[in-house]
Amino acid sequence: RYALSLFFDPSAAQSFADKIDWVASYPEGDPILVFLSLDSAKRGTTGAPTLLAHSSVPFGLQNVQSGTSDQQVQAEMMAAVHRRLPWLPPPIGIRLHTWRVSQVRRPLQGLPADRACLAVPPPAAAQGGPPLILAGDAFSVHGSRFDGCVQSGEDAAATLLEALGGAK
Repeated sequence: RYALSLFFDPSAAQSFADKIDWVASYPEGDPILVFLSLDSAKRGTTGAPTLLAHSSVPFGLQNVQSGTSDQQVQAEMMAAVHRRLPWLPPPIGIRLHTWRVSQVRRPLQGLPADRACLAVPPPAAAQGGPPLILAGDAFSVHGSRFDGCVQSGEDAAATLLEALGGAK
């Protein structure tokens, strides 16, 4: 999948404030875009607006596997962003990032049913130390969704608290 970062001149900040009433958006039915974020607002920064667009997995797979140039992918993603936000001024900077591994296709199997993480005991030489806790959306039955990440993070925190002698 791809992530496209668009950087705008600080003078565009008021236009963004007037026209965008969201920090993140999940465009439905778009074959190219699955996520848009006014990244500067998400991070609580003021000044130069930044917009982040994530491509869909099918769009990413198709273009990575076919060897589509980054310039072509960037142009297609820019066109998709402009269809959603036709008022956007030209960005002063653009960065395209290719994620070759970004989404869980099949969550891990055989994990404890009550936890979306895996605690690896410390080696014998470090007995009494905390376990290594593996977590992330690959450990959740929800897979690559925000709630899968949250579930795994909460379960990892609970597992660590238990290992350190805290409450569950």
